[in-house]
Amino acid sequence: MKKLLILGGTNFIGRVVVEQLLLADAYDITLFNRGKRNATLFPTVKRIVGDRETDDHLKIADSTWDCIIDFSGYYPQSFDKMLNALRDKVKRYIFVSTLSVYDMAALEGSIIDETTDILTCSNEQQTSPLPDAYGEKKAEMERVLNRQAWLDSIIIRPSFVYGKYDFTDRFYHWLWRGKKQHNVLLPDSTLHDFPITEVNQLSQGILNAIEVAEHSGIYNAVTFSDVTIRKIVESAKPEGSTIVYSIANEVFLKQHGVGQEQFPLYMPLSVKVDNSKWLADFRLQTPSTLLNEQTEKYYADLNWPEPKAGISLERERKLLVHLNAPV
Repeated sequence: MKKLLILGGTNFIGRVVVEQLLLADAYDITLFNRGKRNATLFPTVKRIVGDRETDDHLKIADSTWDCIIDFSGYYPQSFDKMLNALRDKVKRYIFVSTLSVYDMAALEGSIIDETTDILTCSNEQQTSPLPDAYGEKKAEMERVLNRQAWLDSIIIRPSFVYGKYDFTDRFYHWLWRGKKQHNVLLPDSTLHDFPITEVNQLSQGILNAIEVAEHSGIYNAVTFSDVTIRKIVESAKPEGSTIVYSIANEVFLKQHGVGQEQFPLYMPLSVKVDNSKWLADFRLQTPSTLLNEQTEKYYADLNWPEPKAGISLERERKLLVHLNAPV
């Protein structure tokens, strides 16, 4: 039975992966995290409590591992120290990175594949507190990992991840409006299409990455490459209902003191991402719909609460009135 070490594993993506690993019942699993989020989850799974940003990382260097899956890496310097401590003690390292390693503004209109250049990261950015330079830090961590010639590594770059346990409410903000409202306010910037990653497909890809014999090393882990906010809203719309979309331009929003960033999944530009290697190497299928039964059931079990992220419903209704739209 292979020994797996999960760094993180109790919050969102990692939680889904651990659930699926337990269903497989084929691995000896250990979690390493600070024990601060959902600490009572997975009571039957072994756990090492520690902070990877300190010398606690030495606790995991006391054992050998067939595979480490890293959901909690954010700082390059501590990552380098941890990998040095793990030298020759792990066979495969799966690092969950992000599409934010790409300079999206510079790449607008082009197709991004795994050979596309990634961001640089200054010394100041490497140690600056999050969320500053999030993509730059992840890009530098990829370079740190790739310098480990002794280590078989796989880098996975998801886009916006959505699905059950998503604590950000970015995707849910729009699902809720599709489910509950007949008039939805959209900034004109949200008309752009963008890539998105469904958590179950991401989890399955990670599980397949544990076992795959040969791989390409780096993957754009994208489920849908041409999603729009409107498509998300429509995916949750009750059958037989209609939705009116009221479009607000940047001038209107500024006049009313609302930034476009108050609309989750704000995307001021269009980018295309090549996910062909991700789908082929890990034998993944693209879901037929954005909103699958599992995600819809998750929110239904929560009784579809009003989302916490983004503009409030009260503020949105006031803007719709100013647009002379029905509310």
